[in-house]
Amino acid sequence: MSNGLSLAPGESDNKKYTAEQLYTYLIFADNYVKSKNISESEFNPNDPSDNILNTDDVNDMYTLVALGLAEHHDKGYSTGYSRNVVSKPNSNGSIDYGLWQINDFWEERLGQRFPELFDNGKDWEQNINNTFANAVAAIYIGGYVEGDGPNGGENWSTYSMVKDGSDFKEDAIAGVEASRKKGGNLMQLQDFKYADTTNKILDTAYAEPVRQSMEQDFANFAELQQDVLQNLIDKGESKNNVGYNKMKLRQMIEGM
Repeated sequence: MSNGLSLAPGESDNKKYTAEQLYTYLIFADNYVKSKNISESEFNPNDPSDNILNTDDVNDMYTLVALGLAEHHDKGYSTGYSRNVVSKPNSNGSIDYGLWQINDFWEERLGQRFPELFDNGKDWEQNINNTFANAVAAIYIGGYVEGDGPNGGENWSTYSMVKDGSDFKEDAIAGVEASRKKGGNLMQLQDFKYADTTNKILDTAYAEPVRQSMEQDFANFAELQQDVLQNLIDKGESKNNVGYNKMKLRQMIEGM
């Protein structure tokens, strides 16, 4: 857990993620990104440039969903879902990751801006394959304005494929709206007005994986204790003096 945010381990899973799921991840990610103090000279969704994606505009949210679909298209046609996969190396040797196929070009910058997600002791691939972290990267890149470009949506080679009226954009809208009409669990912008609410919900969502991880850590530690205690006995300490051995074990642990 870092700053109120608990995340399950990230790994490519090749599952099919629908437009509804992509949209919901973006809602979480949007609030998380807004909780950060990022310079407007670098990240400014309100920039009037045509290619900057503003998550306060529902049409731009649909564009981000459409990008997730387009990045996993079938010979130019929408399949209606995205996948959490690792790409083959690009012509320049770089690799794209996850639902929004985030290029490893962004590794250092994302680590600086969102250290809890990208500079946390895990390797880049594990972090970026976490579906929530991947959505955070997509939100950030969509609002990226620094330098002469590419900026915002231009950072995706599929950006020209997700214009209004495209199959990808229509699938994004249809998938989200269909969920709303049937009363699904689709999260909407107004549901997460405050970033701390998002973090609490994320903690709840990931509580079970975190609990299992903690239980495994405890089991590993208990096993280590037994190994150290047995080592003390093997070195000639009296088997009958268990209390003394445990005291030595505690002193050793405290001195680590």
